[in-house]
Amino acid sequence: MPQFWTKWLRDIQDAQFDNGAVPIIAPNYRIKDRPKQEKVHASSAAEKERIDAAWGGNYPILVWYLHQYYGDDRILTEHYPSLKKWIAYLSSTTPEHIVTKGVYGDHMLPGPEPGREQFVSKETPRPLVWTAYYYRGAAVLAQIAKRLGQQVDAKGYSLLAENIREAFNKEWLDKESNQYATGSQTANLLPLAMGIAPRVNEEAVLKNVIRDINEKYGGHLHTGNSGTTCMLDTLAQRGCGEIMYKVATQTTYPGWGYMVGKGATTIWERWGRNKGQESMIMWATIDEFFYNDLAGISGPEYYGPNDMKPGFEEIRIKPHVLGDLTYAKASIRTVRGWVRSEWLKKDNSVTLKVTIPVNSDAEVSVPKIGLKNIAVTESGKTIYKNGRFIKGVSGITAATETDDYVTLETGSGSYSFNLQGS
Repeated sequence: MPQFWTKWLRDIQDAQFDNGAVPIIAPNYRIKDRPKQEKVHASSAAEKERIDAAWGGNYPILVWYLHQYYGDDRILTEHYPSLKKWIAYLSSTTPEHIVTKGVYGDHMLPGPEPGREQFVSKETPRPLVWTAYYYRGAAVLAQIAKRLGQQVDAKGYSLLAENIREAFNKEWLDKESNQYATGSQTANLLPLAMGIAPRVNEEAVLKNVIRDINEKYGGHLHTGNSGTTCMLDTLAQRGCGEIMYKVATQTTYPGWGYMVGKGATTIWERWGRNKGQESMIMWATIDEFFYNDLAGISGPEYYGPNDMKPGFEEIRIKPHVLGDLTYAKASIRTVRGWVRSEWLKKDNSVTLKVTIPVNSDAEVSVPKIGLKNIAVTESGKTIYKNGRFIKGVSGITAATETDDYVTLETGSGSYSFNLQGS
């Protein structure tokens, strides 16, 4: 996969226009009879060239994501000049830090019934989506500049990101209702996922999202391609894993279970397939919920704002035991070796088996599933009891307890933890 991603990033770089703009698709093939909807939503010469701050904005995000995943600084060095050109292009078209030109916005919003999806969401202002990606691109570039020792650039891009953030909140955040713009799920999730929302408003904005999911849409998502990924980045990590589980397991429209119930063997482009591509990658982001949240193997956040040490040098395993699940198992092949997580829930216990590759350290959090009077063993030997860590197992150096987890600090190796309580 590293070679695939390296090649594709070069395709994006090659497709970049001389003025720094990044097209919505790379390689940037031209369609003689462009889809009708693109003509409808393109309102300027730049847009007719298929330039969109959200779609093209994935370029810097993906460079940073892959750097964190593989730990290879060469990808930063190779793409840094092109990323600077992209952000410079956006800055040249947004004197007030609000992006007003583009094509799509939140793409393929569910409709009132299958087959009536909105190709471009009319509920979430497109400039809100575009500006969020502009912010994330500037914030990423600040991180890349810092990593490459370009301190002057790092300071400049950090300032730009903060200016975009302030403009974004001034334009769309209602501080009384704690709603962004129209209060759509996507409008509220984007600033939460990307770290744009002020800390003082985050909890209330999240509550608005949960209320909308539960009360307005009966436990269903109502998001397009940008909003759905933000939902996956946000809910479980902010203590709303049960809500995300409910959304992910819905069997009625719209949802992944609805597709399965209709006989789908691939993920569709539209939530209800009356038309559209039969196989589309954008909804496959649900795998992040399986790996990051259910199995608990934390990879890089796509939208941020939290970063991880590159190349899985430090690993975090923190499973979420949700709904009626009693078991989950997953593994990821990293540049250091396999990372594995497997848990089994019983009435008064949880067993968590993990593998940490050589030259990595880890924080492994064992879910307490509401139990009290906790004791934890590793391969039968007690390592945590009565609120204190007990030394004696090689590779395990510390343990701490919170309301929901007992977290062990470990080195490389394979471990079998069993947590019991009453």
